[in-house]
Amino acid sequence: MNDKIYLIILIILTISCQKKEIVRNSKEDIENAEALTKEFYEDLSKQDALKIYSYLDKTISKSEFYDLLKINSLASGLLNKVDINKIETSNEKLNDENMNIEYKIEVTAYYDKGKNIETIGFIKNKSDKFFLFSYHFKSTN
Repeated sequence: MNDKIYLIILIILTISCQKKEIVRNSKEDIENAEALTKEFYEDLSKQDALKIYSYLDKTISKSEFYDLLKINSLASGLLNKVDINKIETSNEKLNDENMNIEYKIEVTAYYDKGKNIETIGFIKNKSDKFFLFSYHFKSTN
């Protein structure tokens, strides 16, 4: 009987000792988001479909994303330059281990036919890789 009580107390103490926190806009995450954004738009400017598709998670259809990129390309032309306007990061940690990291990035993308304000989102869930979970664009012309 006493062994069971000690075991229950030990379990409760172990569970209560877990440290969960959300870190927003850390310097490291901002730098990582900048590098990931530059890489993504570099691949986008090269029109490397296989590389672009590697960013997609299973929730985004490759054909639908291709259609979205095609619409943007027809309306905007070729990508020339990208300026990062704003980055917001959220890093959920459990006992100082990254559990979920999310980046939301707003850029001004300069194309042959004008410029767009584009917002992209990347997420990483305990994996070694970030995946694109959102991509929106709006022409400013």
